[in-house]
Amino acid sequence: MLETVAAAGDIRVIIVRTGDFYAPGAVGTNFDLAILARIKSGVLQNFSDPSIGHTWAYLPDVARAYVRLAAARGEFSAFENFHFEGHFATGHELIGAVQSVLARPAKVRQLPWTIMGVIGWFVPVVRELVKMRYLYLEPHRLVDPRLDAILGADFHTPFEQAVQLTARSYLPDDKIRPVAPARCEPLCEQPLL
Repeated sequence: MLETVAAAGDIRVIIVRTGDFYAPGAVGTNFDLAILARIKSGVLQNFSDPSIGHTWAYLPDVARAYVRLAAARGEFSAFENFHFEGHFATGHELIGAVQSVLARPAKVRQLPWTIMGVIGWFVPVVRELVKMRYLYLEPHRLVDPRLDAILGADFHTPFEQAVQLTARSYLPDDKIRPVAPARCEPLCEQPLL
């Protein structure tokens, strides 16, 4: 429908498909509602086989991509469809990045899909999550060389850094590994004039 209306010249359309959102302080995401849902009791939850890759979209990167696309919209046709690759990572990589900020290692448990199915009878958002379980059972990667060319090399925040910033934002101070102070370079040790 949007493509038809755009072809008629009535509107311009830019669609950007992404993986699962995550970012510091973002609420209502699979990151905070599932992976970190039990972190206060020392448990991280993985969606599926931890060797399966999945696409994650760090919201600050997504926002910067939207801005770039909006700025270049005059170069596009009336209807455009992009796939934002974001970070493709296995459960091992994601959990490892979260574990790296924890004061004590968390236990890793599989998301209880059977229980989620029962909860879904009463909670519509959980019912919809269960319907999308297939996205966690097979590798799910968004690839778009054209968008990558528009965004440029080294566009994305490094995966481990993005996950660590996100995880830290959800955790109480007593659950976070203290950050080592920055190393002072020899220039720092020189007296100020």
